[in-house]
Formats: sequence, structure tokens, C-alpha cells
Amino acid sequence: MLLSYTESISIIKTGNPEEKVEYTEEEYISAMQDKEFVGDMKTDDIINDVLQVVTLVRDADALDRTRFLDSSRACLNPQFLSDKAKKYTNFAFELAEYHSTIDLERMKAEGQIDEEQIA
Repeated sequence: MLLSYTESISIIKTGNPEEKVEYTEEEYISAMQDKEFVGDMKTDDIINDVLQVVTLVRDADALDRTRFLDSSRACLNPQFLSDKAKKYTNFAFELAEYHSTIDLERMKAEGQIDEEQIA
């Protein structure tokens, strides 16, 4: 029988899968430090998964900054990219340029700007 995450935590803490329990922040930290199991996952696996997600989100945010001008404080700073993400820098700049061109063409077609404002 496969237990849910909350049932697994209940068994670890109380021995009863039906009892609703919550870990305190201190217990979570202690479990991470002791590398115990949380539910059916080893905490090392959880930490690695979280780190991968954090890196992915950080890289996505940094690559999205290619849409800002270099003179802006919000522009891309490659120092914040992981080594894997650095390979996508040129693609990110090309994608930002493509979308900028599409936006300008749409604004021109809608009469929001004219050709002189684009040049």
C-alpha cells in the first residue's frame, strides 16, 4: 500500500497514519540536517530537487533580463547564470529582439507609433 505524504509524516511522528500532524520549522531543519526520510523521499533527494528548481528559476529570471537595455540596472548580468544557462545567452538576446520587433510592428499597425518613432 502506497501512503500519501501526510500519512507518511503521521507515521514517522505518531505511528498513526490517520492522525493529522505538522512539522515545526525546527523539526524540518533537524530532519534535513540528520538526513532522515520525509515521507518516502530521502532528504538529500529533496534538497537536490529544490536546488535544481531554484537554479532553473534564477536562470530563467536572468535570461529574461535580455529584454532590458544594457544601460538599465535590470539588464542581464551573466555572473548570475549557471554554467548551463550561459550557453543560452545569445538565444535569449535573439528571442528578446524578435519579440521586440513583433511588438513594434503590432504597435505600428494599431497606429500607436509611426515609422519615424521606430527609427
